[in-house]
Amino acid sequence: MTKQLIQLKLNEFILQFSEEEWCEVTLIISGQSHYLGADSRNLVLQRFLNGFTKDFDFSSGKINGVPISCVLTLFEAHHTIYLGEIDGKRCLYFQDGDGQIIAEVLLPASDLSLWIENLREHIKASEV
Repeated sequence: MTKQLIQLKLNEFILQFSEEEWCEVTLIISGQSHYLGADSRNLVLQRFLNGFTKDFDFSSGKINGVPISCVLTLFEAHHTIYLGEIDGKRCLYFQDGDGQIIAEVLLPASDLSLWIENLREHIKASEV
């Protein structure tokens, strides 16, 4: 049986979520896959949606001089996803279990809108 996946794409960057209740999260950059970890599907999707739609105080510290807020820390591989804002655009930072930043992705408004719509559709579908 093939796993059903939710994918959020931007150029060579794909953020992938499994559809199972225990949701595995994978980051794919230029074809290279990084397993980030897992947690409850609803929690994962809602945390990302909140990160893209809510105002944050960006009080979790700084990455590369940018104030950040923690979106989610995942079980198993223990990666943490942070959110910052650069010139009015949301920026995602992916930190591995050793505290190293493995990726940084700046989301243009048009792509951010598509990601928000995609997440809302999947959250709504899971509530049915």
